[in-house]
Amino acid sequence: MTDPKPVAAAPRTPRFVRNGNRVTWLCAACGEPVRARTGYLTLDQRVAWVRERAWVEYKRQCILDNPSNELRVRAVSEMPSEKVARWDAWHRNCDPRPDSADYWFAVERADTVGKLLHWTAHLAEKEWVGHSDWFTLMLTIGTDA
Repeated sequence: MTDPKPVAAAPRTPRFVRNGNRVTWLCAACGEPVRARTGYLTLDQRVAWVRERAWVEYKRQCILDNPSNELRVRAVSEMPSEKVARWDAWHRNCDPRPDSADYWFAVERADTVGKLLHWTAHLAEKEWVGHSDWFTLMLTIGTDA
């Protein structure tokens, strides 16, 4: 008897289409392009904050476990496992949580590579952004040239 073949994970839905300098965001719900004045990019900030707090506590414990106060990495199994907060684009009519307190901005403010560079600089000032997938998303957009 042979082991069954592992089932491949479903491919992730693309979140954007890049054509030269232009970036067209795709709705996380319907997959259609989100045009100017019809939607926004969002992040559930609570997810980023939970992950950020977990990492702060992990680092604190690493230091407390060492009398020399040097930060030492502990076992991978002890590292926080909270998920990374995901940025998504939504049409206003498709957003399942339109009244949430998510961090958001209109898609027309992020529809070119130059505008995304501006947003990257702006968001880099936020402590929680490293606990989101923003930088991974920007690397993906940058390599799609």
